[in-house]
Amino acid sequence: MPDGPLPSTPASGPRSPFAFAAALAPAAGLALVSAWAGTFAGAASGAGAAATHALLLLAALAAFPAWRGPLALGRRGRFLLPALWLTAAASAWVSPVPRAGLLAVVLLPAFLLVPAAVARAWSSPRARRVGLAGLAVVVLGVSLWALAAWLSGRTPRAASPLGHHNLLAVWLLALLPPAVLPIRDPGAGRWPAAAAGLCGFAALAGTGSLSALVGAAVAAGALLVLGGGVVRGRREGAPRLRRPGTLAALLVVGVVAGALLALALPRLRAVVAGRDPSAGARAVYLRAGLAGAAERPVLGHGPGSTPWTIAEHLRPVPGVNPPHEVVGDLHSAPVHLLYELGTTGLLLALAAAGLFVFRRLRALPRAADPRLVGAALLGLVGSGAALLAQAPFAVPAVGLAVAVAVGAALAGEGVRWPRAGRRGLPALAALGYAAVAAAVLVPVDRAHLAWDRARLASGRPEARRALAAAVRLDPGFPLYRTALAASVLDDPRAGPAERRAAATEALEAAERGFAVGPLWVIAGRLALAADEPWAAIALERACTLAPLAATAPFLLLAAEPASPAAADRAARALLAEPRLAAATLWEGREETLTEAVRRASRWPGIDAGWRQTFRRRVHGWRTDVSGDLDELVLGVDLHGGESFSPIAFRRLPRPLEIAAAEVRVELARQIDLPPASALETSSPAAFGDRGCLAGAAP
Repeated sequence: MPDGPLPSTPASGPRSPFAFAAALAPAAGLALVSAWAGTFAGAASGAGAAATHALLLLAALAAFPAWRGPLALGRRGRFLLPALWLTAAASAWVSPVPRAGLLAVVLLPAFLLVPAAVARAWSSPRARRVGLAGLAVVVLGVSLWALAAWLSGRTPRAASPLGHHNLLAVWLLALLPPAVLPIRDPGAGRWPAAAAGLCGFAALAGTGSLSALVGAAVAAGALLVLGGGVVRGRREGAPRLRRPGTLAALLVVGVVAGALLALALPRLRAVVAGRDPSAGARAVYLRAGLAGAAERPVLGHGPGSTPWTIAEHLRPVPGVNPPHEVVGDLHSAPVHLLYELGTTGLLLALAAAGLFVFRRLRALPRAADPRLVGAALLGLVGSGAALLAQAPFAVPAVGLAVAVAVGAALAGEGVRWPRAGRRGLPALAALGYAAVAAAVLVPVDRAHLAWDRARLASGRPEARRALAAAVRLDPGFPLYRTALAASVLDDPRAGPAERRAAATEALEAAERGFAVGPLWVIAGRLALAADEPWAAIALERACTLAPLAATAPFLLLAAEPASPAAADRAARALLAEPRLAAATLWEGREETLTEAVRRASRWPGIDAGWRQTFRRRVHGWRTDVSGDLDELVLGVDLHGGESFSPIAFRRLPRPLEIAAAEVRVELARQIDLPPASALETSSPAAFGDRGCLAGAAP
């Protein structure tokens, strides 16, 4: 049946409790995902991930009559979404990390059906009023949460509950226009809509996100260009277009656009002047993404592959990129899609998005609710502009917010699909898809829940059993196998054979993770404990993937103490962590330390003042090796910037010390210098791409 608008039926609507609940279902699902299950932290938990997967499958079942054209792209555009899914599946098949894209391939059809589920839930005027009132309440609640956390000092910017200010900003951009739409309608729904608009714009400004502020200004500009933004026509006879926006409304929109640009102006000046650290980091990610895309231009590296593979192409800059950084996304949706799905996937996604907007604009005069279509499109324009500098694909709450805005546009147009009982094929296809998806997702979610149990039981025997269960349920997931292997280090009863088996297991996990640096560090450390000859190879790989960190070069000194490269490796470790000069490792190896300090003080590309200060503080005090001892932790998967599990694997971190060095406390306190690898004055060439020998001084 061809897509088209439904006739207006003001008297129809959700008169029964079931219909009322169905109209509120999109807002309720969005609230659950945005407040817990789909946030940055919530989606990394086993319960949150399982709840999100269940919601997506329920939405797919609710929208199964629309399976042939869930975005109403017309007959000529129906091939785009199946082609996009086939591209994602083929990309995952040829990817160097196929496990990374498993969930994306399985859940992409369900996600594409979410807008149709929203449109079906809001298929009547009464249902739209109820649904939009519920949406306004959700936007109001999230905005108040974000403002309260920000103003109380719990977060430096408005970010809660999604977990990051950029995530919240894109979420608000997508949902604010349809959420404030009930202001113009009589009834109780106008008050939460007005409050949502006021608090939502305040929260958007509180995020301080430059890309979001520019996106909001773009949406406001689009509204101005359209002369009020919403074109409305008569429902009888030939459509007639008119502009309902008054001069006062246009003036308000202009003031809002100007205020948003004024808020963004200081950051824009800093970006243009090259003084913005965030822009500097994005430039590094952009270069890495384009370099990686050039290697696999047709199908890319596979969906979900970015955090597992991008370090292979990343050239971090001191003072811009943290030494232990694991990059989760490329901070630009088009570049991210190009890297993961190649030019094929990017062009299909852009074609589907462009055709969707074109068809909604063309059908606007005869739409069932033109104002809703216009508001939803404005939300999509604003969030789409922000996504040019964001790529939050790993956080379900943001993607579902965009999907709800897409569904609102379909509902406002009055798109119709075949009735549920007219044909048996859609129902069979939906049930078959849900069964296959559940067969894949249930073991994955059970393994995720086992990982969470291991986190809670850390240090007890139950933790190892939970990790073993996670590996059994999801054997291709590298993090589980690495953590299980690393648990041998805490077992004093482990013999040589068990340590060798754990090192081999960790090496296989690192190879499955491909370019996740911490996995190679752990594999090298386990190999050292097992006296395996390949320990240096794993640590060299880790040094190449994280050239600004001290962990791998320091461990290499223990792996190959007599290597001709020992002095260079030691110098590199000291540049990345000067306090390592106080390590007990040097006791009995004073000549190596002396040569390492000499080389570090002459290392090219390092600020001369830093080198002189370092040499002055280290020189001459090694004659006294007495004093208290303490551990200097070089890497840990526990919290903050040192935690790689949420970024690389979307799992909550469990206590895991990657490496540590025993140091003399007084001597370490005497040095007390910032790492040269974290200084803006250091040259990127000082920590180049030749592993632990890059930038070596003669």
